[in-house]
Amino acid sequence: MTNDQNDWGLPLNQYANLNNDKLNPPFDSDLDLDCYIESIRLGIQQIHIYNHSSCRDTPQVSISTLRSLSRAYLHPVTLRHMASPSLVSGCIKLASMVKPNGQSSLFSYEYGYLSFTILVISISACLLQRWASLNKTFTMVHLSSRDILEELAQEVSGLIRQRLTSGNCLDGERIDQILGWNNNSNALQHPPLISNSEASAMVTLLWLDRKAFLYALSVTRMPSVVGLMLPLWRHCYIEHSTRSAEGQNLALEFHEILWRYNCGTNWLRVEEWVVNLFDIGMEGGLQTMKKVEQRHTADLEDSRRIILAFINQVYPIQITLDRNKLAGASQASILFRFVYSFVQPGTQDLFPSLFEAIIECFWRDLQFRLTGEEELILSLLTVVSNFK
Repeated sequence: MTNDQNDWGLPLNQYANLNNDKLNPPFDSDLDLDCYIESIRLGIQQIHIYNHSSCRDTPQVSISTLRSLSRAYLHPVTLRHMASPSLVSGCIKLASMVKPNGQSSLFSYEYGYLSFTILVISISACLLQRWASLNKTFTMVHLSSRDILEELAQEVSGLIRQRLTSGNCLDGERIDQILGWNNNSNALQHPPLISNSEASAMVTLLWLDRKAFLYALSVTRMPSVVGLMLPLWRHCYIEHSTRSAEGQNLALEFHEILWRYNCGTNWLRVEEWVVNLFDIGMEGGLQTMKKVEQRHTADLEDSRRIILAFINQVYPIQITLDRNKLAGASQASILFRFVYSFVQPGTQDLFPSLFEAIIECFWRDLQFRLTGEEELILSLLTVVSNFK
């Protein structure tokens, strides 16, 4: 395989149209299943070989292999194969190969998108395996007939909150242990899930392609990225604590990635705590947001996409009957500060829809008592405080 755009599959505006429907398992019989499991095993082996190869400029994994692996979450056996730190490392290297015109652009082509999809599923599988919850997740899906991607998002989010927090803050020592970054000989040792250099590289990749990242989130059924956000947050927190210019810069890049993710993700209500939790400890949300605003780098097209993503997150065109899948007033008020900073000439036509979305969101929470009255008032004050 050559490092040529023809090998990268479809461009973003084309592959997005193929990713919106829920996928069914690609097997109808035990024989089909056996063949599928073997193909997944061989595909993962290819990435393992590439990860340990000295040849990094030319990825030896085809687009068809990545397409198959991106669906490996559909069966318990193949998902267990995905629980591999080597697979995580290999996917980061594969994703970094996508460089149209010599510039890193992870989501510009299907190859990068699929590599990223496999990466986040692999990290989720690794975390669930380390918490001995992988089988439980599939049992829950089987009993409830729920969407496996939604179940993965909820299970990983819930376990991070239950096992890795102390009070309302993430517990660094517990995180280091589950990530395999703990040098304490008395603690259970896991192999590193992702290295510090890989975490830094991943933040940079997402930052360089932040505009396409938001767009891909908005138009595809991208799996939950919350499992990946955990090591990225921890790495940026450690780097930020050194007070170096590089560490400060990395933290700000991570925060903008996080805010964009929360505007575009399909799983915001499932991961509602992410909006707050990953922002704690770097300087406080308000100070960090002010610095992100000062780095304002969005063009008009990007600003419009950010505002439209927020509108669809809060008050989508296709209203779901499940109100628990919609952003609540508290989430909306926090995200609104980020979104409002991208208002610029050329976005005025979006104002009516923007304010309608906010009003409908607050009315929905009040009508169905999804948010307590005190929290609702505080959320409203947060929104109002943004107007100058």
